[in-house]
Amino acid sequence: MDWKSIGRGALIALAGAALTYASTVVVPAMEGSGNATLLALAAFASVGVNVIRKALEAKASG
Repeated sequence: MDWKSIGRGALIALAGAALTYASTVVVPAMEGSGNATLLALAAFASVGVNVIRKALEAKASG
């Protein structure tokens, strides 16, 4: 069994779940306020999860 791959997948899933939870809180606030800062925060959070995913893939491959 490849525990490293399972752990990496779990981390990615947890990050996605956290981002989804945050978006349920942030998106309604964005709709009500029209605050561009909240929109930028959501975008940077998505990029952050992707950076972590890419770093884990690079570490696993070499």
